[in-house]
Amino acid sequence: MTPRDGILILDAERGVVEETNPFLSELLGYPREELLGRSYRDLGFLGDKARGAALYEQVLRDGYVRCDRMPLRVRDDGTVFAEVVGNSYMADDKKIIQFNIRDVSLDQRPGQDGTSGTGFGTLEALRLGQAVQMEARSLLEAITEHARLLTRADAAELWLRDPERDVLERAQFSGAGVPAGGGAVLRGEGLAGRVWETGQAVKLNGAETKTRCALGAPIRWRGEFLGVLGSLAGPNGCFSPSEAGLLDLLASQAAVAIVNSRLSAEIERLAVVDELTGVFNRRGLVILGAREIERARRLGRPLAALFADLDHFKSLNDDYSHEVGDQALREISRRIHGSMRRIDTVARYGGEEFVILLAETELDPAVEVAERVRQIVEATKLATGRGVTHLTVSVGVAAHGPETLDLETLIRRADEAMYAAKQAGRNRVVALAS
Repeated sequence: MTPRDGILILDAERGVVEETNPFLSELLGYPREELLGRSYRDLGFLGDKARGAALYEQVLRDGYVRCDRMPLRVRDDGTVFAEVVGNSYMADDKKIIQFNIRDVSLDQRPGQDGTSGTGFGTLEALRLGQAVQMEARSLLEAITEHARLLTRADAAELWLRDPERDVLERAQFSGAGVPAGGGAVLRGEGLAGRVWETGQAVKLNGAETKTRCALGAPIRWRGEFLGVLGSLAGPNGCFSPSEAGLLDLLASQAAVAIVNSRLSAEIERLAVVDELTGVFNRRGLVILGAREIERARRLGRPLAALFADLDHFKSLNDDYSHEVGDQALREISRRIHGSMRRIDTVARYGGEEFVILLAETELDPAVEVAERVRQIVEATKLATGRGVTHLTVSVGVAAHGPETLDLETLIRRADEAMYAAKQAGRNRVVALAS
């Protein structure tokens, strides 16, 4: 049977559980709802709470921790021994700690079969969870740090191939010292270039590198060469065959993680972007908006929402055609988006409706932004087969507060303000105090 990992994800700042996977509940008997929001110190399956706290503090400090056989309590009865691998990474400016927990009660203890017992839980954790949860930079950091730890190296580096320039570029460096050489190499140059040229793992001794022993493994996916994962030993050390094997295995898992990360990023981008206008769609708004609401709540920061509805848009479609209507939506979206800050979120909510989330913005400044949006729409000239026309917009404004603790309520309040603007004659801004 292929081993499965229970996954426990915590907010590093607060030390509370943010997510679990179904297998964790299956393994330990604790339902997801009972774990969410609880401090790591209060988790019932931690029989040795001091040891659990020490693991948490270590991954918080070092970014990585591993325990080969940790006793965990099953809810109803008994104990399982688990391999616990913890990693920390950044996701949307927020530090996350992830523990992968595997039942090894029936496994041999590390070393009983002549192996070191090092690294395979780390590889599985990397493959199963982090490729789709990490942003690209955090993923590359995790891969190189794992390579350094698994091979007991002073440093590790990861090179990725740029197919347009046909060079390898150093994408990540982890560990002691300063990376040698430039940021790009050609086929056959240095350790990375030789791995690329041969398509196989390469080990160079200190005499060949003129600095220290180096080990490199190719990162390949379905015959495509993606890059090189390398480890750099200390001045007096080199690598054993088992460490070379671990690096080669990690490189193969890294290939899966990198490809998944790229595919996930592209799929996610397509899933949250409105095809017509290029701004976020409603799904994108829900995802990003939930994060903004949580950030505003957790840090006590201001947040405002605008709900904009184009006036008499149906008449534009009826009088000039849907093609003109689509052109209007594209041009107005482009101009509104171009007037916003990078930290703001512009989304097409549906039809001719748009929602704009303004981070770090109180109600009064949000009203000023809404007025600017109104002016932008009114000034946008739309070319038609019968000359130039234009539209106006009604905008409602609401701010996050005690009565708008979730995204749905905040948007509804802004929608109510927009409706009031329509009732007052359209082409205006109305704000509702929280």
